[in-house]
Amino acid sequence: MAGSGSAQELNLVPYLDVVTTLIIGMMVLATAASDALNLRSPEVEVPTYVPSDTPGSSGNNLLSVHISRESFVIQGTGGTMQLDAPPNQPLPYAVLATALRTAHDTGGATVRVSLSANADVPYSTVVHTLDTMRSDELGDLYPRVALAVATNIATAN
Repeated sequence: MAGSGSAQELNLVPYLDVVTTLIIGMMVLATAASDALNLRSPEVEVPTYVPSDTPGSSGNNLLSVHISRESFVIQGTGGTMQLDAPPNQPLPYAVLATALRTAHDTGGATVRVSLSANADVPYSTVVHTLDTMRSDELGDLYPRVALAVATNIATAN
């Protein structure tokens, strides 16, 4: 047999053509799909730090809600309020909603609203509190709430 001793060569050019065509096709398809589905990056607001002793910081109406296992602590320019849960009872979300509605209606233009929680607070409690802060049965309260890092929060006692 003539040529039986020669090695056969694998021609990679057709395979590379197919792979290149598939990659270019996927790139075009991904671009067209993102335009068709109107995909965009989320709007993110980077928080700014303003020390409380900075001149002019009193004009920044900051409302913060802190969650512990036993209570909510609401802090604002008007002072601090602690809403305790009765023993072996869930946190008072209805009382929180009423207090936030009062703050919303009488507090003027609140610029920033933040929510923080102790490490032992379940995630479901944080989400429920966040929902309570965003709206109640009368409408929107604070639809843009920033999540904050929990620090030592003074209680109203």
